[in-house]
Amino acid sequence: MLETLTRYAEQDTALIGGTLNGTVDVKNIQESPAFEANLVINKLRYQKDQLGDVKILADNYTKDAFKVDVALTGIHDVKVAGYYYTTNNGSLDMTVNINRFDLKFIESLSSGQIKNGSGMLTGQLTAKGPLTSPKVLGNLGFKNAGLNVAQLNSYFRLNDENISFVSNGIRFNNFTVRDSANQAFTINGLIKTTNYQDFGFDLKLRANNFMALNSTSQDNELFYGKVFLTLNANVGGDLNKPEVTGSLRINKDTRFFFAIPDSDPDIVSQEGVVEFVDMDAPPNNGREALNVDSLTRSKLKGLNVSMDLITEKEAEITVVVDPANGDALLVKGEAELNLTMDPSGKIAMTGRYLVSGGNYNLSIGGLAKRKFELQQGSYIQWTGAPTEANVDLTAVYNVNTAPIDLISDQLAALDQSTQTRARQKLPFMVYLKMTEQLLKPKIDFEIALPENERNAIDGIVNARLMQVNSILASSTNRFLRYWL
Repeated sequence: MLETLTRYAEQDTALIGGTLNGTVDVKNIQESPAFEANLVINKLRYQKDQLGDVKILADNYTKDAFKVDVALTGIHDVKVAGYYYTTNNGSLDMTVNINRFDLKFIESLSSGQIKNGSGMLTGQLTAKGPLTSPKVLGNLGFKNAGLNVAQLNSYFRLNDENISFVSNGIRFNNFTVRDSANQAFTINGLIKTTNYQDFGFDLKLRANNFMALNSTSQDNELFYGKVFLTLNANVGGDLNKPEVTGSLRINKDTRFFFAIPDSDPDIVSQEGVVEFVDMDAPPNNGREALNVDSLTRSKLKGLNVSMDLITEKEAEITVVVDPANGDALLVKGEAELNLTMDPSGKIAMTGRYLVSGGNYNLSIGGLAKRKFELQQGSYIQWTGAPTEANVDLTAVYNVNTAPIDLISDQLAALDQSTQTRARQKLPFMVYLKMTEQLLKPKIDFEIALPENERNAIDGIVNARLMQVNSILASSTNRFLRYWL
């Protein structure tokens, strides 16, 4: 059993499994060692996916060479045959025939990053020449294939697509990936290489209203939602310094959420030497802990990116300020931004997002929730890191309430008719003003009456509001409880 071998190797026995049978015949060990292997692995398993049966034939009867003939049959039908030559630092003469590789069983091989695979991968490849610069020729084809990218939760289809391996690299000829609405993402061009060690790029990427993201917070806690994009991008340069230029449009049906993570999300509370830990938070749930810095510095190094980022005014973007209580800023508007990334991985954005609508959901004292509607003229301005945007947002919450408590200390001096009017509701407006940094905003409040109501009750209420607003900054909680 392969599980026994992995146990002796101190590896996870759940990783690989199967039953190994066969013989290895070794001759002339002292003079001219020769061997012949005839091995069979029945029911080969990788993690939870069955791969089939493997037959391995190998020998070194040919001078300065190892002959290999490997066949994977059953669920898949893959054959690898040829020679590895030991002289001149090694060379290959191999043929790979992929008659059928069932993508239904790709989840474990992709470490769970690809789910719900369907269809087939087929193809034939030959590899000849020195190990340092093999010549690889042939093609790979996807037949009625489909797969779900786990963190995006988007299902993509590759109906009848081919990748060609040619003398100067890997060619994509109108290679098309389709989303669940049959919208196309196409790749044309060449990944340039003659030795499979040094790579260059000459690729064109195109998409029109393509659904790139279709996830919930269960798929990815940092960003989720539905994202539809139109892309026109070119990839050039080489592996040491790839260059990406073009434009990306966020289309109107987009509903994108970005959740600001807690600084230490896995610790719920602690007292003394006992820590209470949330087992549903990373890293306890098997996911990597979230870090806002990942939006300002990419793990990819060497890239040189310059992209124009455009948003359609109907697209909704929500910043979840506090995932625990649901405080969130939803904005709609138009933007023409420039997104860059330098070879060090530093990401920067410049431009202004003009708000045309949206709201801010705010929790008051942990008990009530109020929705403040964003006003036109508000904006978000980027001049550096994506997380360091400056905001100038104004939102309003309308309250119809009687002002009697507001002017209670003046009631005794008022006549009975005025006191009666003080018990009638007026349309107050509570303004929320958010300024400074988007992720660490300064929030101020102001209460006002519409202009046509400012003379209500002989202007007494409006005069009191002016006093209230002058001290609101130091007594916010008290007044919010009354008005909200």
